[in-house]
Amino acid sequence: KNYSEALIHYDNALKAALEVNYKQIIAYAYSNSGIAYQGLGQFEKALEYHFKALVIERELDDIYGISTEYGSISEAYMGLYKQDLNKQNSVLLDSAIKYAQLGIDLSTQCDNPVDRATMTLSLSEIYKLKKDFSKALEFYTDATKLKDSIFSAENQQQIRDVEAKQQEKIHEKEIKIQDLEIQRQKLFRNSSLVGIAALLLFAIVVVRQRNRVKREKARSEELLLNIL
Repeated sequence: KNYSEALIHYDNALKAALEVNYKQIIAYAYSNSGIAYQGLGQFEKALEYHFKALVIERELDDIYGISTEYGSISEAYMGLYKQDLNKQNSVLLDSAIKYAQLGIDLSTQCDNPVDRATMTLSLSEIYKLKKDFSKALEFYTDATKLKDSIFSAENQQQIRDVEAKQQEKIHEKEIKIQDLEIQRQKLFRNSSLVGIAALLLFAIVVVRQRNRVKREKARSEELLLNIL
């Protein structure tokens, strides 16, 4: 994936959304920028953007968004720990556990088994990094059971419905981003036209003023000649 190119796209969306204070798109841009920074291995930057998204998602009471954000924050903390060559900063893993557990609890409330399974598996990996193999196995078993349940024949339609809703939300946000960009371009064009019109009007006034001065000067000279 081209994460650098994605960051440019989300930055443009963020600028357009900030101009009109469109909070849903602002949160969307922050969250996806955080994911892109994680892809680039810039986990501190990723956390900065994820927490910005989380603030807005809480304002909007977007339970699904908050749940997903908790999972992303947990992944970012785990990524930071893995980058630590000495592997001594256990606080990072504690933070990763905290947000993964918050995400699991909330994904259970909003009936999102896919994210719940993903974050449960993340918890297994985190406890493995902490060398707590008993808990690592416990959460791995839970994640496996969740995945088996998710992909059982009787739940296939439910999963398709969930995925369809997620794609619909993403599509709606992408359309809103495009609309915002179009509005911004129109505003820019209109501002440019107003500026050009103002310059033309100023030029016309200046030309008329100069012509008037010339006429007055010629008239004065003519009067002077008549007097002489």
